Amino acid sequence: MYDFILLGSNGFVGRNLSIFLRANNYKLLCVDRNSKYFNEKSYTTLPAARFVLYMAEKNIIQDEYDKYFIDLNMKRLESAINSSKGSKFIYFSSAIVYGDQSTKPKSTLDKVFSKNKYAESKLKCEDLALENDALIIRLSNLYGTQMHHKNIFTDIISQLNNNKIVLKSLSPIRDFMFFSDLAEFILALTKKWTNGLYNLGSGKGVRISELVEMFLLFSNSKAEVVAELKDDSPSCLILDIDETSKKFNWKPKIQISEGIRRLLE
Repeated sequence: MYDFILLGSNGFVGRNLSIFLRANNYKLLCVDRNSKYFNEKSYTTLPAARFVLYMAEKNIIQDEYDKYFIDLNMKRLESAINSSKGSKFIYFSSAIVYGDQSTKPKSTLDKVFSKNKYAESKLKCEDLALENDALIIRLSNLYGTQMHHKNIFTDIISQLNNNKIVLKSLSPIRDFMFFSDLAEFILALTKKWTNGLYNLGSGKGVRISELVEMFLLFSNSKAEVVAELKDDSPSCLILDIDETSKKFNWKPKIQISEGIRRLLE
């Protein structure tokens, strides 16, 4: 029996989790879209495992109004759940479902919004996972090594040697969590399992202007910071992680300053 089956092992989270779990001597099976356990739209019967980690969703929306995007994600998730009966199933969702119009940390009891197809897909997949006794994680903004090239961290890093760092906006506030804190949460699940819906993040908000200032300080960059948008509407998304911390005896350890230092090493 495997300890973990990782569905969606080619992305930023999947690659780092596979390295972490193997380094901690867990028996791991990685399944991507070229695997014998996956055909064009669904998963076939998976081997026995204690835990199945699901992060295999299609995230690129070619047509914002194409319902096929949601249908495909739900069909793949349903097939994964049905193909892994007997395993504890973890579905990775996103904090984006809360929207960004409140400065109050978001609880899993707060109202959610399907303001675009991505958020709508996440919410429908959450419902499907909950109906099948899964554990759902609403993730904050995750960062670390091997990140996708389209995010605020890589955007800043790529411009540190320029005379100017040009960003879309400096005013949004976000909850950033370093990858190792997610990995430690996965280990916490092996000791105490409870299905349901949980937030996972740092529980703290960082303004983009503060984020870029830390990068400048730690890299000794003298670049001027320029925002393309001057009159931004308020944008804030912070997660309330109290329930998660208490339930799983877990707390994030990496402060944003330490995470930035690690990225710059």
